[in-house]
Amino acid sequence: MDVRASTSPFSPNIADTLSDVNIFTAAGDSVFFKDLWDQNQGIAVVALLRHFGCPCSWELASALKEAKPKFDAAGVKLVAIGVGTPNKARILADRVCFFLFSCYLNVFSALVW
Repeated sequence: MDVRASTSPFSPNIADTLSDVNIFTAAGDSVFFKDLWDQNQGIAVVALLRHFGCPCSWELASALKEAKPKFDAAGVKLVAIGVGTPNKARILADRVCFFLFSCYLNVFSALVW
């Protein structure tokens, strides 16, 4: 897997910028994006899954699952955000053995269910 760092400058006030962005857990509960990890104690990698039923997303979830020990060892929180219903997120998590607690739905997914 080719891993490259973003060339975008890091914004120290990113929590303020994202303070009102709302997403959903795989259980369908609403959460603020800024609350997914402690902004003062670490960083996160946010992987965007195209759709929970998409084979490409399943392949990416599998690769992330395999790499998760490296993220953990580096103190990096892994977050996956995809499009679909909470049920579809749970199916992906079960079948790929992906970590459900790392799986979230974007704001558009609320319109689907």
